[in-house]
Amino acid sequence: MRSLCPPQHRHQQGVSLIEVLVAILVIALGILTMLAMQINSTKLTKTSEVRAMGALLVSDLADRMRANRTGFEAGEYTFTETTSAPTITKTCTASNSNCTPAEMAAQDKFDWLTNIRDSLPTGTARISAVDTASGKNGVDVWLIWLDPKEASDAGTPSPSTCPPQDELADSVKTASLSGALRCMYFRINV
Repeated sequence: MRSLCPPQHRHQQGVSLIEVLVAILVIALGILTMLAMQINSTKLTKTSEVRAMGALLVSDLADRMRANRTGFEAGEYTFTETTSAPTITKTCTASNSNCTPAEMAAQDKFDWLTNIRDSLPTGTARISAVDTASGKNGVDVWLIWLDPKEASDAGTPSPSTCPPQDELADSVKTASLSGALRCMYFRINV
């Protein structure tokens, strides 16, 4: 004979434990995401700092070229990357005003490249004259440095901002194996 009483249901056990574990998993994923965002923010801040410094360096070069227009027009400011600052035969300072435009340009390049090496990680530069057929006097400037924290894309310069790979100095090509090659391109009209 059947009982007229409803059957007793078993109570489920452990449901709250599963809910707690899922909540811990969601919180852990949130914390990991926030940590990844913080790391990227720090990396981008450093990149932004280097780019701002590069813009200041190019502005400094433009001022030097405008101050020595004769040396600029003679093509004394163009050069390709070098592993060391160009040698200068005479120190040209404000107190030593009897420098030729070529000597002043050599001093400017020496000071400017020294500033690049001090300010950018493994920094160097390349300056080439702009075609004067257009009637504009100017130069193309590439600032080149290595970002050692970005070794994942090492040796792959951005094609739009770096000079062609075959025009880079051997020292830059060799050093690019240990970090990501970064470049900034500017055109200075004097």
